[in-house]
Amino acid sequence: MAAKEAPGWVLGQLHEIASTQDLPLEAQGEDAGIGYRLGARPGLQEPQTEMDRATDEEIVAPLHACRSARDRLIILFMARVGLRVGQLAGLRRCDTRLVVDSRVLGCEIEGPHLHVVRRRNPNTAQSKRGSSVGFPVDFLVVQGFDEYAYIVMSSWAMTAATSSW
Repeated sequence: MAAKEAPGWVLGQLHEIASTQDLPLEAQGEDAGIGYRLGARPGLQEPQTEMDRATDEEIVAPLHACRSARDRLIILFMARVGLRVGQLAGLRRCDTRLVVDSRVLGCEIEGPHLHVVRRRNPNTAQSKRGSSVGFPVDFLVVQGFDEYAYIVMSSWAMTAATSSW
C-alpha cells in the first residue's frame, strides 16, 4: 500500500497548532518557546438544550384516564422513572427491587430500584443499552407497583379458587 500525503489544511482540522511555551522545560527542547507543536483539538461541544419535561398536570391527566393498575404503572414507569418503551416492554418482575436494602438479594444498589437488562424477550422488546443499569424509583412508583401486584395476585387467587381440578 503506497503512503499518500494529505493536503496541509487537513492537519489543521485534526490538530491544533500550539506554542511550546506552555510545556514543561524538559519537554520544550532546544528551541524553548519558539517552536510549535501539534495539540489535540478539543472535542465538539454540543449546545445545552433545555429539556421539555412534562408538568404534573400532564402526567396526572393520563393517570386519571387509565382503566387498570397496569396502565397506571406503565405511565408511572415512563414519567417518574424515565424508562423508554423498549426498556419498559422488556421489564420483568424479577427486575424489581422495591425494598430499602437489596443486599440480601445480592444487589449492590441501595434503595428501591429497577434493573433494566438487555435480553431476548418473547415480545422482541430490547433495551438500547448494552449493559444492565439500575434506575431508582420513588414512593409513587412503589405504590403503583403494589396496587398492580395486589390486583394480579387477587385475580390469580380467584382463578385458582374457581377452577376445577
